[in-house]
Amino acid sequence: SGSVCPVSRTRFPFPPLPSYHFALGTLPQQLPNSGPALPNYFIPLQPILPGTFTEDTPSPTPSPTHSPGSLLPTSFTPILTHTTYTDTVSHSLFLSYLDEVWPESSLRRSSSVIRSSLYDKIVLVLQGEAGAKGRERLWIKKSEFFLVEKEGRGSLLAVPAVRSRASSKRGPLEGDGGEKSASKRSSYKLVAKLEDFYYIISSYHNSNVGHHGIRKTYGLIQGEYSYLPRTAVAKYIELCNICRVHRT
Repeated sequence: SGSVCPVSRTRFPFPPLPSYHFALGTLPQQLPNSGPALPNYFIPLQPILPGTFTEDTPSPTPSPTHSPGSLLPTSFTPILTHTTYTDTVSHSLFLSYLDEVWPESSLRRSSSVIRSSLYDKIVLVLQGEAGAKGRERLWIKKSEFFLVEKEGRGSLLAVPAVRSRASSKRGPLEGDGGEKSASKRSSYKLVAKLEDFYYIISSYHNSNVGHHGIRKTYGLIQGEYSYLPRTAVAKYIELCNICRVHRT
């Protein structure tokens, strides 16, 4: 009894190994209990179960949406979102610049920048709250401020998109005009406060196709907001890491 090697014609004292019918998908015959134990390298580590591999079973192919050896799908296209590129400019560094150029103590009614403290005070005056002097109320009236209601955002400060001729000559905060008609209020710009400059500029500077330049970014902002100087936009883009790489 035993088996004979077909190459060396050497006889082994153990029975021949059972044949595995991969194409038919059948189980191999059970090894006999008699005879010496087989070495480990003769015993299959993973037995083939019925129907696992047949002639009609196609070989597994990689998913068409993923390339082999890659974690990203082949059709992956990076989209530059605001969330992705918010960190391209240091928030603290940009706020330090704003505080240096427009400090709280130096802001007056003739300034082109409005901080949140003045912004909230104007809103309270327009809502009829007390606490403002006569000169402040007169300045708010001449500046053509009014409130607009935005869903989920409450009352926001706005100015007419087209300012009066006297207002354009005297500056952004020194216009005449008195009470505005309904036609003026139908077209308006929101007042941007200094503490929101970073987020406003970021949302208009970043786009799905890349980063806009100073002229394009400032033009988009001017279509929606007022009291946001061009110098702040220029400084933001100067600090942008993505734009800095393109300039080098």
